[in-house]
Amino acid sequence: MISSNRNRKSFPWGTTFIGLLLLIILIVVGIWRTQAAGIFYLVAEPMLKIRSVFQQGEVTQLRAQVATLEAKVADRDVLYAENIDLKRRLGRDTHINTILAAVLMRPPGVPYDTYIIDAGLRQGVAVGDLVSAGGTTLIGSVTESYDSTSKVTLFSAPGASYQGIIAGKIPISVEGQGGGSLKGEVPVGTHVVIGDPILFPGIAGGLTAQVSYVDHESESFQTVYMHIAANPFELLYVEVWKGPITAHE
Repeated sequence: MISSNRNRKSFPWGTTFIGLLLLIILIVVGIWRTQAAGIFYLVAEPMLKIRSVFQQGEVTQLRAQVATLEAKVADRDVLYAENIDLKRRLGRDTHINTILAAVLMRPPGVPYDTYIIDAGLRQGVAVGDLVSAGGTTLIGSVTESYDSTSKVTLFSAPGASYQGIIAGKIPISVEGQGGGSLKGEVPVGTHVVIGDPILFPGIAGGLTAQVSYVDHESESFQTVYMHIAANPFELLYVEVWKGPITAHE
């Protein structure tokens, strides 16, 4: 009986001890979390700053690339304006009427390297009219025309062939390969590099394609691979060039 009473009296002390132990544990955990958070921010803050520096560097690089492209476009516009002015001085009519048309269907809804556009005979579109992605970037021509729609065949269509000028002075016979790609051959030793423009011959001289790869394996010829200057799978609108460019009578 004496032992039992002693146990009963000591029980409140045990409860107090457990409470104090839990309180100490909570304090230790709180201190540890505070220190851990401080360590985390101590480590993470420099990393976030480094990431911010890299992001700023990427933004600066992208801005520089945009500025370079804008300069190239401006330079091309100046050269094109000079070209038009020269032809005007020589008595050539370089005025081009264009019709803006929306692309209704594209691959795979229609055969590859073809479009269906929402302009046709009623809008004055005729077979043979050149088609551009905008400005002087030519991509194909009208091959079929109906009342309110037309079929456009890209220069890259398989089996299509035409004469072009590479790098502004080298004649080349180009063949369509499909999927926006073309190829042609020039003699070995001809200076051709990736990015060289392919121009559509004639008084308007629109940009048609750009060199994407040059194969030097042949002993006599080097094969030049090209791609349409605009992405044919993403165009929403095109411009139809009306009629041939003719000289003044």
